[in-house]
Amino acid sequence: MKYLLLISIFFISCGQNKTEVVLPPSEADTAILESIRLKDSTIIVLDLADKKTTEVVKKVIEKVDDLEDLNTALEKENNSLKETIKVTKSTIIRDTVFITEKKNFWGKTKTMIDSSQSITEDSTQHKNL
Repeated sequence: MKYLLLISIFFISCGQNKTEVVLPPSEADTAILESIRLKDSTIIVLDLADKKTTEVVKKVIEKVDDLEDLNTALEKENNSLKETIKVTKSTIIRDTVFITEKKNFWGKTKTMIDSSQSITEDSTQHKNL
């Protein structure tokens, strides 16, 4: 029994003295650790960039849809205005004649005639609805 007790104490004492040997890091180990750290940070940054990009793309798509709707509405309005307005050219000419009489020193009258002309142009007329 004594031997069994001594053998068990020996095995118990051998099991507790496990020491880990820590080697100093080499350049290859630090490069690997740095690349792993950079890979992890780039994955996080790329995920955030993808989220932001999808938000911006959604906003742009909504704006393009709104502009397309506005474009179709303006085209319809333009077509309806083209139907209601008839373009014609009407010219109104007004002649004005000025007659002036002058008397000279001996009483002789001299008549002068001046004429002027005014032109008014109208280029649109609305159709009667």
